[in-house]
Amino acid sequence: MSYNTDVNVNEQVAKLLAQTLRCEFHYARVYNAAAPHFPTEWMAAAQPAFSLMIEGDVETRIRGEMNTTLHWGSGDVLCLLPSMQRVHRIISGGNVRYCVVCATFEVLDSGLDLMSFFDLPVLYSGVDNASLIGAFRDFTEATEIVDPFKKHIVQNALCAELLRHILTSIDLKPNAVQRLAGIGRLSEAVDYLITHYAEAPDVSMLARLSCLSPSRFHAVFKETLDCAPNELVRRIRLDKAVALLASSDLEVAEIGQAVGWNDPFHFSRIFKRFLGVSPSRYRQNIRTGIVVP
Repeated sequence: MSYNTDVNVNEQVAKLLAQTLRCEFHYARVYNAAAPHFPTEWMAAAQPAFSLMIEGDVETRIRGEMNTTLHWGSGDVLCLLPSMQRVHRIISGGNVRYCVVCATFEVLDSGLDLMSFFDLPVLYSGVDNASLIGAFRDFTEATEIVDPFKKHIVQNALCAELLRHILTSIDLKPNAVQRLAGIGRLSEAVDYLITHYAEAPDVSMLARLSCLSPSRFHAVFKETLDCAPNELVRRIRLDKAVALLASSDLEVAEIGQAVGWNDPFHFSRIFKRFLGVSPSRYRQNIRTGIVVP
C-alpha cells in the first residue's frame, strides 16, 4: 500500500490498523497469594499482562529503561509489557488477591505490538478505574462459560473491550504515524522473518525484498518496528519457546533447538536474560500456578 504525505496519511494508517488489528486472548485468572509463595526474583512475561489488585498492596520495581518503583493497591491496574522485568513485594501483611489478564494486540500481520505506539501508563489508579475494573469482572465471569466455542468468542471480544478502556485517555507517541506508514515497505521482509524465525536473519536478502540497501533497510526497520531484525526474531523465538514450555513435555534443549537455538546453554542464557528466570524455572512456575502480575 502506498501512502500520501498530506493529512490523509493519518486516516489511511487508521484504516489499515482497523483492518489488521488482531486481539488474542491468552488467559484470565484470579490469584490469592501469600507472601511466602509470592515470586521474589526478577521476572518478565512473554505477552502483555494487565493486573487488577482486588485486595492488598504490593510494591513493584521495574528495571531497564523505565527503572522505577510503583505501589499499587485495591482498585489499581498495572499494565506491564513483555520487555519490563519486574519484582514484587507484598507490603500489606501476608496476602494479596489479584486478577491477571494476558492478551496480545498485534497489527499489520507483523507481530507488531499495538501498545508500542502509545504512551501507555504502567499504573492506572484512582476513581477513573471503574470501567477497567468492570472489564476485569467480565473476564472472570467469562471463565465460567462451559461451551468452548462461545467462551473463545466472548474472551476475544472482551480483549477488544479491555483495549478500548486502556487506550481511551492516552495519546499516540509522536512518531507513531510515521512508523505505521513505513511498515508497508517492510511487509515482505517481516513476513519472511515471522515464517523463518528459526533461521539467522539474512539482512542482505531482507533488504532486497524491501528494495533497499542493507544499511538503509536496517535504519528503516529500526525506525519502523523499534527493533533490529535479530531482535524481532528473538522476540518471536521466546514467544514460541514459552508456548512450548507451557503446552508440551519436550526437554528444554529440544525446545531451544525447535525455535532456533541449537546450543541449550545459549538458549537458557537468552531466556533468563529477557524473562528473568531459566526455562526450567519458568515451566515450574507455570505448573505450580505462579503467574507474574
